[in-house]
Amino acid sequence: MLKKEYNILMASCTKRHSKKEINKLYEHVLNLYNQIRESDLKTIRKEWPDFQLEEVQVELTDPKHSKLKWTPDGYEYLGRGNDRVVIGLCEEHVVKIDTAGGYQTDEEVWIWKNANDKLRKYLCPILEFSASKQLGDGTYLNKGPYWIVMPRCEQSTGAIDELPLSEISEFFDVSFYNIGKKNGRFLLLDYGNLYRSENLEKKFFKKEVSLLD
Repeated sequence: MLKKEYNILMASCTKRHSKKEINKLYEHVLNLYNQIRESDLKTIRKEWPDFQLEEVQVELTDPKHSKLKWTPDGYEYLGRGNDRVVIGLCEEHVVKIDTAGGYQTDEEVWIWKNANDKLRKYLCPILEFSASKQLGDGTYLNKGPYWIVMPRCEQSTGAIDELPLSEISEFFDVSFYNIGKKNGRFLLLDYGNLYRSENLEKKFFKKEVSLLD
Protein backbone atom coordinates (compact mmCIF):
# COMPACT_ATOMS: atom_id res chain seq x y z
CA MET A 1 0.00 0.00 0.00
CA LEU A 2 2.79 2.44 0.93
CA LYS A 3 4.66 1.68 -2.31
CA LYS A 4 1.54 2.23 -4.44
CA GLU A 5 0.76 5.53 -2.70
CA TYR A 6 4.36 6.72 -3.07
CA ASN A 7 4.43 5.87 -6.80
CA ILE A 8 1.27 7.93 -7.39
CA LEU A 9 2.70 10.94 -5.57
CA MET A 10 6.04 10.59 -7.33
CA ALA A 11 4.50 10.42 -10.81
CA SER A 12 2.40 13.51 -10.12
CA CYS A 13 5.38 15.48 -8.85
CA THR A 14 7.92 14.69 -11.54
CA LYS A 15 5.35 15.51 -14.20
CA ARG A 16 4.62 18.96 -12.81
CA HIS A 17 7.92 20.29 -11.46
CA SER A 18 11.31 20.16 -13.13
CA LYS A 19 14.68 20.34 -11.39
CA LYS A 20 15.36 23.51 -13.40
CA GLU A 21 12.32 25.18 -11.86
CA ILE A 22 13.26 24.15 -8.32
CA ASN A 23 16.92 25.11 -8.75
CA LYS A 24 15.77 28.65 -9.65
CA LEU A 25 13.89 28.79 -6.35
CA TYR A 26 16.99 27.53 -4.57
CA GLU A 27 19.08 30.30 -6.17
CA HIS A 28 16.51 32.92 -5.14
CA VAL A 29 16.54 31.81 -1.49
CA LEU A 30 20.31 31.36 -1.37
CA ASN A 31 20.89 34.85 -2.81
CA LEU A 32 18.65 36.30 -0.12
CA TYR A 33 20.44 34.25 2.53
CA ASN A 34 23.81 35.54 1.34
CA GLN A 35 22.56 39.14 1.46
CA ILE A 36 21.53 38.63 5.08
CA ARG A 37 24.86 36.99 5.86
CA GLU A 38 26.88 39.84 4.34
CA SER A 39 24.78 42.41 6.16
CA ASP A 40 25.30 40.63 9.50
CA LEU A 41 29.04 40.37 8.87
CA LYS A 42 29.22 44.06 8.02
CA THR A 43 27.40 45.00 11.23
CA ILE A 44 29.63 42.82 13.41
CA ARG A 45 32.83 44.11 11.81
CA LYS A 46 31.68 47.68 12.32
CA GLU A 47 30.90 47.13 16.00
CA TRP A 48 34.02 45.04 16.69
CA PRO A 49 36.67 46.13 14.14
CA ASP A 50 39.47 44.21 15.89
CA PHE A 51 37.56 40.93 15.73
CA GLN A 52 38.64 39.00 12.63
CA LEU A 53 35.37 37.33 11.67
CA GLU A 54 35.08 35.51 8.34
CA GLU A 55 31.79 33.69 8.86
CA VAL A 56 28.54 34.19 10.75
CA GLN A 57 25.60 31.93 11.56
CA VAL A 58 22.46 33.34 9.96
CA GLU A 59 19.34 32.81 12.05
CA LEU A 60 16.55 32.48 9.50
CA THR A 61 13.93 32.43 12.26
CA ASP A 62 14.91 35.92 13.45
CA PRO A 63 11.69 38.04 13.30
CA LYS A 64 13.57 40.80 11.47
CA HIS A 65 13.65 38.54 8.39
CA SER A 66 9.88 37.97 8.32
CA LYS A 67 9.08 40.68 5.78
CA LEU A 68 11.70 39.61 3.24
CA LYS A 69 10.53 38.30 -0.12
CA TRP A 70 11.48 34.65 0.35
CA THR A 71 9.79 33.48 -2.86
CA PRO A 72 9.48 34.78 -6.42
CA ASP A 73 6.04 35.77 -7.68
CA GLY A 74 3.77 32.80 -8.30
CA TYR A 75 4.94 30.74 -5.32
CA GLU A 76 3.70 30.59 -1.74
CA TYR A 77 6.01 31.12 1.21
CA LEU A 78 5.03 28.63 3.92
CA GLY A 79 7.66 29.08 6.62
CA ARG A 80 11.26 28.71 7.66
CA GLY A 81 13.33 26.98 10.30
CA ASN A 82 16.91 27.53 11.42
CA ASP A 83 18.39 26.36 8.11
CA ARG A 84 15.57 25.70 5.64
CA VAL A 85 12.85 27.66 3.86
CA VAL A 86 9.62 25.93 2.81
CA ILE A 87 7.87 27.04 -0.37
CA GLY A 88 4.60 25.86 -1.86
CA LEU A 89 5.17 24.76 -5.45
CA CYS A 90 1.48 24.20 -6.08
CA GLU A 91 -1.57 22.87 -4.23
CA GLU A 92 -0.01 19.40 -4.14
CA HIS A 93 3.70 19.87 -3.43
CA VAL A 94 6.18 21.82 -1.33
CA VAL A 95 9.95 22.22 -1.53
CA LYS A 96 12.32 22.56 1.43
CA ILE A 97 15.35 24.66 0.48
CA ASP A 98 18.48 24.19 2.59
CA THR A 99 20.70 27.26 3.11
CA ALA A 100 23.25 25.72 5.50
CA GLY A 101 25.38 23.32 3.49
CA GLY A 102 22.90 20.50 3.16
CA TYR A 103 23.27 18.69 6.48
CA GLN A 104 19.55 18.44 7.25
CA THR A 105 18.77 17.60 3.63
CA ASP A 106 21.37 14.82 3.52
CA GLU A 107 20.13 13.44 6.83
CA GLU A 108 16.48 13.45 5.78
CA VAL A 109 17.22 11.79 2.43
CA TRP A 110 19.36 9.15 4.15
CA ILE A 111 16.60 8.38 6.67
CA TRP A 112 13.93 8.12 3.96
CA LYS A 113 16.09 5.78 1.85
CA ASN A 114 17.11 3.49 4.70
CA ALA A 115 14.03 3.39 6.94
CA ASN A 116 12.05 0.16 7.04
CA ASP A 117 8.31 0.14 6.35
CA LYS A 118 7.58 0.36 10.08
CA LEU A 119 9.15 3.82 10.16
CA ARG A 120 8.32 4.94 6.63
CA LYS A 121 4.61 4.86 7.33
CA TYR A 122 5.19 7.80 9.68
CA LEU A 123 7.40 9.85 7.34
CA CYS A 124 6.24 12.42 4.81
CA PRO A 125 7.52 10.95 1.52
CA ILE A 126 10.47 12.46 -0.31
CA LEU A 127 9.36 12.67 -3.93
CA GLU A 128 12.43 14.31 -5.42
CA PHE A 129 15.66 15.72 -3.99
CA SER A 130 19.04 17.28 -4.65
CA ALA A 131 21.59 16.43 -1.97
CA SER A 132 25.23 15.55 -1.45
CA LYS A 133 26.55 12.64 -3.50
CA GLN A 134 27.63 9.68 -1.39
CA LEU A 135 31.02 8.34 -2.47
CA GLY A 136 32.16 4.74 -2.30
CA ASP A 137 34.32 5.28 0.78
CA GLY A 138 31.37 6.47 2.84
CA THR A 139 32.15 10.18 2.51
CA TYR A 140 30.02 12.78 0.74
CA LEU A 141 30.68 15.18 -2.10
CA ASN A 142 29.15 18.45 -0.89
CA LYS A 143 28.20 20.38 -3.98
CA GLY A 144 24.55 21.41 -3.81
CA PRO A 145 21.99 22.62 -4.53
CA TYR A 146 20.17 21.21 -1.52
CA TRP A 147 16.41 20.76 -1.61
CA ILE A 148 13.66 18.21 -1.03
CA VAL A 149 10.20 17.98 -2.62
CA MET A 150 7.39 16.51 -0.53
CA PRO A 151 3.61 16.23 -0.87
CA ARG A 152 1.70 19.11 0.64
CA CYS A 153 -0.01 18.04 3.85
CA GLU A 154 -2.81 19.41 5.95
CA GLN A 155 -1.30 20.92 9.11
CA SER A 156 -2.20 19.09 12.30
CA THR A 157 -3.94 21.08 15.02
CA GLY A 158 -4.59 18.22 17.44
CA ALA A 159 -3.01 17.68 20.83
CA ILE A 160 0.25 15.75 20.74
CA ASP A 161 -1.10 12.86 22.82
CA GLU A 162 -3.90 12.38 20.30
CA LEU A 163 -1.53 11.77 17.39
CA PRO A 164 -0.59 8.14 16.59
CA LEU A 165 3.16 8.73 16.50
CA SER A 166 4.10 7.85 20.06
CA GLU A 167 6.11 4.90 18.75
CA ILE A 168 8.74 7.26 17.30
CA SER A 169 8.53 10.11 19.83
CA GLU A 170 11.74 8.94 21.55
CA PHE A 171 13.75 9.70 18.41
CA PHE A 172 11.89 12.42 16.49
CA ASP A 173 10.16 15.71 17.22
CA VAL A 174 6.45 14.84 17.19
CA SER A 175 5.21 18.26 18.28
CA PHE A 176 1.92 19.18 16.60
CA TYR A 177 3.61 21.78 14.36
CA ASN A 178 5.80 19.02 12.90
CA ILE A 179 2.88 16.74 12.06
CA GLY A 180 0.82 16.83 8.87
CA LYS A 181 -2.03 14.75 7.51
CA LYS A 182 -2.15 13.21 4.03
CA ASN A 183 -4.58 10.61 2.68
CA GLY A 184 -5.92 10.02 6.20
CA ARG A 185 -2.49 9.36 7.77
CA PHE A 186 -0.52 11.49 10.21
CA LEU A 187 3.03 12.11 8.95
CA LEU A 188 6.25 13.57 10.32
CA LEU A 189 7.05 16.64 8.21
CA ASP A 190 10.63 17.34 9.28
CA TYR A 191 12.95 14.49 10.26
CA GLY A 192 16.35 15.96 9.43
CA ASN A 193 17.45 15.93 13.07
CA LEU A 194 17.66 12.40 14.41
CA TYR A 195 18.37 11.19 17.93
CA ARG A 196 20.52 8.21 17.02
CA SER A 197 20.67 5.11 19.19
CA GLU A 198 21.14 1.38 18.91
CA ASN A 199 17.49 0.83 19.81
CA LEU A 200 16.41 3.07 16.91
CA GLU A 201 18.70 1.21 14.52
CA LYS A 202 17.28 -2.20 15.42
CA LYS A 203 13.67 -1.12 15.34
CA PHE A 204 13.31 1.19 12.36
CA PHE A 205 16.12 0.67 9.85
CA LYS A 206 17.03 -2.00 7.36
CA LYS A 207 19.24 -4.72 8.80
CA GLU A 208 22.29 -3.87 6.71
CA VAL A 209 22.29 -0.23 7.85
CA SER A 210 24.21 1.00 10.89
CA LEU A 211 23.52 4.41 12.40
CA LEU A 212 26.42 4.22 14.80
CA ASP A 213 29.43 3.84 12.49
